[in-house]
Amino acid sequence: MKRGVLIGLGTLCLLVGLVLVAGGAAVAAIFGSDGAIASLPARVHGVGVALVAENITVDESSMPMPEGIGTLTLTVTAPDRRQMFIGSAHPADVDAYLTGAPYDVVVDLTAGTSARTRPVPGTQQPPPPAGRTFWINQSTAASASLTARLQTASALVVMNADGSPGVTADVVATFRIAGAWTAAWTAVGTGALALILSGVAFWRARVARRRAVVERVSATSAAEAGAAGSTAATVLPGVVPTAPVSTTDGEGTGQVTDGLAVPAADGRDPSLDLDAPTGR
Repeated sequence: MKRGVLIGLGTLCLLVGLVLVAGGAAVAAIFGSDGAIASLPARVHGVGVALVAENITVDESSMPMPEGIGTLTLTVTAPDRRQMFIGSAHPADVDAYLTGAPYDVVVDLTAGTSARTRPVPGTQQPPPPAGRTFWINQSTAASASLTARLQTASALVVMNADGSPGVTADVVATFRIAGAWTAAWTAVGTGALALILSGVAFWRARVARRRAVVERVSATSAAEAGAAGSTAATVLPGVVPTAPVSTTDGEGTGQVTDGLAVPAADGRDPSLDLDAPTGR
């Protein structure tokens, strides 16, 4: 595989791995093993028989997951642990139920603070809320909870279970995603695998680069050696090339070939013929 492709693949695996590891670790840390994140309690208090909130909207801007994923649970608990009621219904049904009774309208409800309310005067005592047929969803308990997607046009009502006046409750919103813990650690594991693949790709790219450098150096050396062999003459040291020379006399033959003296057949040096005439 080409070095450029390996570097590109390694970079992609690196980015994907970092995102998956960071995102999975963040989700695991925020939601925990139960896959839920809860808001700080918001204290709500009213002097009437009920606390009423209409046109409820939930700010999910602080949630680390897209809107529409998971479920939202509202839990109300009295400081004295008395039985509480929470229910949702159409505003017209709530108005009919509370006609003539004093109650408090929730104006603002923010986690970790005390809610602001507006009192509505009245003198009537409504019947206990549990069992009324107009409730869309309802719950009665020491920690009454409502897990449902609240309709835009519905009203949320919090009361003492017996319908008595003076309602004080701590409201907690819990956002839960089924399987968030498993999904988070799956993402971390997948991201770690992507990081390993990234390291392997970068290592192979480095090996490919070293191999290319070695091959380039070897090719250059071979080319230089070939060029030098074609232009240089080969000379043996101490030997001077000469033309072949031959001599002949009556007793033997001496020969000098390529500058090397070859003795005559009788062992004498042909260059020193003592029997030859001196000219005297």
